[in-house]
Amino acid sequence: MISGKQQLLPLLNAAQLEFQLHEHPAVFTAEEGEQYCAHIKGAHVKNLFLRNEKKTAYWLVTIKYHKRVDLAALAKVLNGGRLSFANHDDLLSMLGVTPGSVTPIAIINDKAGCVKLLLDQDLLQEEDINIHPMENTATITMKLADLRNFIENYQHIKMEFISIPEKQ
Repeated sequence: MISGKQQLLPLLNAAQLEFQLHEHPAVFTAEEGEQYCAHIKGAHVKNLFLRNEKKTAYWLVTIKYHKRVDLAALAKVLNGGRLSFANHDDLLSMLGVTPGSVTPIAIINDKAGCVKLLLDQDLLQEEDINIHPMENTATITMKLADLRNFIENYQHIKMEFISIPEKQ
């Protein structure tokens, strides 16, 4: 299981992906990260690790950091029943990250294929994306196309773009 940037960055380098690493103090919310990362170009995102009520389906949802998700509407889109946030233990055992360090690239730790990776289709308008490298003390900027290529082609995991309903 990849547990931090010391293990992830060599994988990105081996895949010959370009990225910029931005070190900063630990941040636990996208809003907190704004004070350290607002100057960085590209889409700033937040990640929601969700599950259905029966704990039989899990989703890792990546959206622009300012968007507020309508969970009831998203549940209808996913046909997954009532949604809630997955707990710390599931986050650690399935994705290998802790709260505050959730990132779409953590999907590479889901060897059992239990989690679906969903990105908001709004992100398709962006060239660059800013994500945590498996820990919340840094941000990496990379091309969205490179992130997708790494996850889908190198890791063989489907990355799906859907319209994530916003809370009004």
